Amino acid sequence: MTGGFLPYAQIEKQAEARGLNVGEWCRDAILRDPRRVGQRSRADKGEPQMVNRHTRDIAADVLQEFMEGSISNREYDRRFPKTKDDPALWAIYSNTWFCYSDTSEHTLTGKHALNDERRAILARCLMFLRSDLEFQWPPPKFRPWYGILRLLGLGRTLKRREQEEMSIGDVDVWPFLKKAQYEGVSHQ
Repeated sequence: MTGGFLPYAQIEKQAEARGLNVGEWCRDAILRDPRRVGQRSRADKGEPQMVNRHTRDIAADVLQEFMEGSISNREYDRRFPKTKDDPALWAIYSNTWFCYSDTSEHTLTGKHALNDERRAILARCLMFLRSDLEFQWPPPKFRPWYGILRLLGLGRTLKRREQEEMSIGDVDVWPFLKKAQYEGVSHQ
């Protein structure tokens, strides 16, 4: 290896390990950081990855209790780690916020029970938190002005932009980036 770049054989090996073809691996590498294309990853160099195992375990336990109806939405909000040192934590917290009401305290039972689609999303979030995969989606962004822009007739443009941002992976298996990652973790 010269100049910090990976030989093609190593790129093939890394792509295969992540369930990607070489083209997908290259695209993902460029999207993550175009200055580092071909360079060794943090994991390859023995550096810490952006997975905080301890905090993810706490988040997974709290999410599981919330899904089971053992704790209320307020207890979930209080106990779920909101640290940004592991991007998966903030993304999952932001996504689960749409699964409950923040106007009253309740559990996910009775009239507040999850529908099948939301239960599946939270189950995938739980599996992702228990994995050691790095979160590779763009970070969630709070965009309050989007509502105003939609009222001004720019909804199609905004939707197209959101779709472009999410086109790097398979939205149906979020927070996993690729279906192969999801299937790999679900079969463990």
